[in-house]
Parts: sequence; structure tokens; C-alpha cells
Amino acid sequence: MKKILVALVCLVFALAVLFAIGSRTLKKQDNARQSKIDHGAIQTTGDLEGAVADYSAAQHDPRDTKGFYNRALAEQIAGRTDEAIGNYNRTIGLDPKFARAYNNRGAVKQTRGDLDGAIADFSRAIELDPKYAKAYFNRAIARQAMGDQEGAGADRIRARELIPKRAGPGNPGATPTP
Repeated sequence: MKKILVALVCLVFALAVLFAIGSRTLKKQDNARQSKIDHGAIQTTGDLEGAVADYSAAQHDPRDTKGFYNRALAEQIAGRTDEAIGNYNRTIGLDPKFARAYNNRGAVKQTRGDLDGAIADFSRAIELDPKYAKAYFNRAIARQAMGDQEGAGADRIRARELIPKRAGPGNPGATPTP
């Protein structure tokens, strides 16, 4: 019993040391990196204004593609379509092969009623990443809104083909997901 107690005390001590080292490492990161939050955090916290302010404050490097992209996401979620499109344009200008930026800019254009522009952006995202299922789904919605049922159906089928099926009782041969 005494050996177990000693082992537990050692384990607790080791965990405390690891926690202290990890905390110190986090504190040493620069403020710009610490102020950036990811898209998921924006959605869960709901602090869109704070997220845009954080991205703007951290935006010291005019060539920071990810910074413009993250700011565009926050503005898109906040409904500020002009600002979102402007930052997606900056992102694409810095990285013309950034498929997600084209897809998201297409979504903003679709929201604004620019279906031709949206389809063009979704198509460009698909050209850059032919396995980008979300772009196929988005293009299907835009095509359907324009009355192109055949094109919309083909895009939906392709998107479903790209999404891995989850293993389960009704689908035992599918790829299991962790």
C-alpha cells in the first residue's frame, strides 16, 4: 500500500511539473499568435466583434494570408459581407491557390444574390481541390437556385461520393471514424 501511495505522489508531482512547463511555454508565445482565435472558437463564443478586433490587432504583416482569411471568416459570420469579401480578396491575392477562401467568398456572394459569382468561386475551389466536398455542396445549392437541376444533382452526387461513410450497424463495410 505504501508503494502505491509513493507512486501516486510521484505521478502527481510529474504532472504538476509538466503543467508548469506547458504554462510557461504558452506565456512565451508572441502576442500576435495568442490573440488569434480559430473559426470554431468564433462560432462557440459568439464574440464576433472581439474576434474581428483580435484579428485586426494581430494583423501586422500585410502578407499574413491566414490573418486575412480568419478576419474574413469572422466578418462573414457577423454578416459584414463587404468586409468579408474584401478580406477574402486579399487572401486570394496573397495565395491564389487557397481553395477555402474561394469557397467562402462564393458563399458570401451567394448570400448577396450574386449566384454567377458564387458558382464561379465554387468552381475555382473545386479546380484547386477536386476532393473538396463542401464546395460541391455549395455549388449544388447555387445551381439549384439558378434552375440548373441537372448540374445541382451532379454536384450533390459528387459531394456525397467524397464524404467517407461512417461504419455502423446500418453500414458495416464503411470506413470507421475515430
